[in-house]
Amino acid sequence: MYIAIKIEQMKWLLALSILVGLHTTVSAQENEIDENTVYTIVEVMPIYPGGDQALVNWVGRTVEYPKKAKAAAIAGVVYVSFVINKKGKTTQVKVVRGSHPMLDKAAVKCIKKLKGYKAGTQSGKPVNVQFTIPIRFALS
Repeated sequence: MYIAIKIEQMKWLLALSILVGLHTTVSAQENEIDENTVYTIVEVMPIYPGGDQALVNWVGRTVEYPKKAKAAAIAGVVYVSFVINKKGKTTQVKVVRGSHPMLDKAAVKCIKKLKGYKAGTQSGKPVNVQFTIPIRFALS
């Protein structure tokens, strides 16, 4: 009986969360899209030509490991945040979790070169969407 009660409670909580989620989605769609808002999740996310794997490959080819960092055996992961704006351009590039100043600078330089995204959309309108990606600097 205890298990049956728990299952009924879980069903009720699931139904409630679905209703709240639907209400939130409908409310967000009814609101006018603010041109300056930066979203993290939208109905249609920005798309890099060739998809995520193509982006990973591009970063691997484009990022330049600083020579001084290599010589000093400096390695690490830099988390870079950026916004793909309504026109598909990369803007607002910044380090959100750095590793070493030399690596941080190289990661930002790489992402600032990023081009070719198709803008994301919300309610059928292009919007600004923020991403955060890790860039790993590893010595072989």
